[in-house]
Amino acid sequence: MMEDDNKNRSCPLLITNMNIMNSSTKLYSISAVSFCLLISLLPCGASAQVVGFPASKTALELRRNVFEQGRKSDQPFANFRLFMKYQLPAGQEGAVHLGQHIKLNLLSGNHVMSIEHEHLDRQAGRLFAMVDGREMMKMSLPVKQTSQYQSTQEEASSLFSMDGDYTVSARFLTEGNGTLFAKCMAEGKWSPNAKALFIRDGRLVFDIGWLGAVSGGPKVNDGKLHHVVLHVRNGDVELFLDGQSVGKKRSFMAEDENDHVFKIGASAQDFGFDWEGGDLQQILFWKGGLRHLALSKLIQDESIDKIKVQPGFDWQGATLKETFNGDGVPGYPVALRVEGPVRIEEAWVQPLVETDHAQLMADWDDETMEVGRKLYHSLCVTCHGTAQTPGSLPTALKFHEGAFKNGKDPYGMFQTLSLGYGLMVPQGQYTRAEKYAVIQYIRENLIKPHNSDQFFEVDAPYLTSLPRPLKTLRESEAVTERRDNQYELMDFGPALMWTYQVNGAEKISEWNIAQKGINIRLNPGDGGVSKGRAWMVYDEDTMRVAAAYSGDAFTDWRGIAFDGSHGTHTRIKGDVAFINSDAPAWKHPSQDTWED
Repeated sequence: MMEDDNKNRSCPLLITNMNIMNSSTKLYSISAVSFCLLISLLPCGASAQVVGFPASKTALELRRNVFEQGRKSDQPFANFRLFMKYQLPAGQEGAVHLGQHIKLNLLSGNHVMSIEHEHLDRQAGRLFAMVDGREMMKMSLPVKQTSQYQSTQEEASSLFSMDGDYTVSARFLTEGNGTLFAKCMAEGKWSPNAKALFIRDGRLVFDIGWLGAVSGGPKVNDGKLHHVVLHVRNGDVELFLDGQSVGKKRSFMAEDENDHVFKIGASAQDFGFDWEGGDLQQILFWKGGLRHLALSKLIQDESIDKIKVQPGFDWQGATLKETFNGDGVPGYPVALRVEGPVRIEEAWVQPLVETDHAQLMADWDDETMEVGRKLYHSLCVTCHGTAQTPGSLPTALKFHEGAFKNGKDPYGMFQTLSLGYGLMVPQGQYTRAEKYAVIQYIRENLIKPHNSDQFFEVDAPYLTSLPRPLKTLRESEAVTERRDNQYELMDFGPALMWTYQVNGAEKISEWNIAQKGINIRLNPGDGGVSKGRAWMVYDEDTMRVAAAYSGDAFTDWRGIAFDGSHGTHTRIKGDVAFINSDAPAWKHPSQDTWED
């Protein structure tokens, strides 16, 4: 760590330009002046403040209240837990709807319901419901087709009557062609009286088999969001695109066939063809059609709440979305709705997450404590220290005596390790279990015995409040290939301030050490300084460029902060381009001497 009196030291002009090359090593040309300018941008004695790391959130802050303004959630949610405390009068019927196809009937009386709904990309989903702490139902949800749906023949007859008055709304964006929706044979070719709205050569077409078609308007396969409304009343058809009428036809109707089904994103095998190259976001169907005022609002793309006529069918395209502002996991959202004379006392949703926080805390034992001890003393201790030995970074929290600036509960500490905070970067080299092992060690050995005011008690209500885990998530720990040396996995950023031995001498008298070295990666790429292939070490103590080197290895990782060895110095490795002697690289301006 640099001394405080070095923090404002300016960097004078050094000797001359250095353009170093040799036959085995290719390094970047760098001048002493430009090197000093580079160093001047890095504060001596401390890393630059890293901005953008979010503050930890409590489990309660992850909750979103629902049903406050009405019987429907103000947005769809993906991968969530719904908690609802409600009252339903005896003899009355009530239900909770999750999207178009899931309806859970409510028990009468006063109850507490908890529903977990998860549906990840290309995986079967899961629905799990409990009432008053007892399991109510558990079911698997089918793998989502991203832009397709097919009804049964019974549903086609009851929900999707297309031989009378009806209105259909579709929202989409695409750069291709294909069917928005159709009513036709479940399998096979296009047939008489089949109906389909599709895009052909970039333009909208509504076709009735063996009767004709209505088309018009500009091309819609431009990758932009479009809204189309098909309205049929008294046999007359009109097609609206983005608020404008683009086609109409009088007395254009045919009887529905009993063996036809309603499809989204697909038609007959030889006509209209499947949806391609876009995002089919929503299909709404009003059996009986909308009247003038409601239709006008729909055409102008006003919300369903303003139209005030609920569609009989509301299909949301299977588009993956993250619905908790970065705190959740992307999935297939569903809208929430309460039906019946239900009095809601409390209702909220909370994201389901990748980590089983409560279980990892419940698993704490002597074995996890030892894992945490080893991890803390292999890396964390360098900056944070112990009650006996101070850490090397003054701004780092001293767990044994300092006050937390960011989440002091275990879940908050986990977020700090995972997301970073202040000068501390995310610790992605640790698995979730390892993070909680380190947290256990810090709490029990540094905070509880020495700094009890900052100790957070973990009790049953706290564990219950934590976000619950996804159960269908494929295992994807932060570290899939483990190595024993955590420091080799870390991203230290573009430079690492440390003490470096820049030559290979074994005798102490021959060591060349940059006591206050700043090792800077010269080549571009990800992973930080240790993943580079070319480096230059500047020594703030002597104000010299101590060495430049390249190769496959950053250092030998010796030293108390890395492999735990005492009496050693971290050595650079690889092909050394040059080494400057361990002496001052600046000249006294008035005495004309190079003495230190």
